[in-house]
Amino acid sequence: MEVASGQDFFGFMEMVSSQYTDAQYVASDATAHLPKYMGGKCRFGVSSSVASMVLFGPSLDPKTLLVYEYQWDGDTKVQQSWHNWTFAYPIATAYFSSGTINIVFVQNEKMMIASIDPKQGVLSLAGTRRPYLDIYFPATVVANKVTVPLAIRQFDPDIGTRALLSVGEGGLAGELVGTTGYNSGLGEFTTVRSFPAGLVYIGVPYRSSLSPTPPVYRDANGVKVESAKFTVLRFGVSTQNSAEYKVLISDTYSEDPEVMDQATLQYSSSELTPGQARYATDARAVIPARTSAGSTSLLMYTEGTGELNFTGIDYIGRFNSKIRRK
Repeated sequence: MEVASGQDFFGFMEMVSSQYTDAQYVASDATAHLPKYMGGKCRFGVSSSVASMVLFGPSLDPKTLLVYEYQWDGDTKVQQSWHNWTFAYPIATAYFSSGTINIVFVQNEKMMIASIDPKQGVLSLAGTRRPYLDIYFPATVVANKVTVPLAIRQFDPDIGTRALLSVGEGGLAGELVGTTGYNSGLGEFTTVRSFPAGLVYIGVPYRSSLSPTPPVYRDANGVKVESAKFTVLRFGVSTQNSAEYKVLISDTYSEDPEVMDQATLQYSSSELTPGQARYATDARAVIPARTSAGSTSLLMYTEGTGELNFTGIDYIGRFNSKIRRK
């Protein structure tokens, strides 16, 4: 149920079983903690009991889907999360077919429907890796040439400047395929000499990112300590089945944020072999910070064709307590 959250934002109420009366439901505000997250008015809202998800289309940004995921254990909601999915094309509507999300894009008087399985991992049943791309489709490279279908080019005439190519099969599945040019008249990509033929996937890349809340120092009673300086020395980040990603460390009191590339593979990694895609089954990275905890911002993201899957984040800090004189 949609509710107004001021003139510029809307919220979401969900019906839950009453703990006092049988066969009775009460309304609970699921957006009380983020009253300014859903901008404008709600264009559409769809849900799926199979996937435990709800999708919303805000009026202020037609290219964005707001995704609400939840998990129930009996009568108790044990987990909930909100996501912001932004696409390259305007979204007309979305709907569920069983547990699959179907998104209807409209542009240039053309319509295109893309399907997303939220429970499907990056690995297929055959063990091959799918590309980390939006609206991707298979194609075959022959003599270093591969053609984008006419229907895709009519829907997006600028697909040549947006799309990336990914290896479709074999040990290098999921790796980026380099291109040397694009013929807009023929809708044809020219691949690098090292990939003269084979199956590829063509799709639109997107940014997948994670920015955790700043570290907080608490005393033995769980109360946040504000009276002393707490410096974050470094972060520890654990990933699984992930490719390389970028890290942005910034401090609100500093004008020079630091951007670094973080590899998931090391020289001693067993996955670092010829003919193998550059991803690590399990990896851990140490990210130096040396910034004030209260003003530290950590952003980790990828815009390539590899998956980004964080399994744990921790940090080490230095706490300087003030000495009380008697």
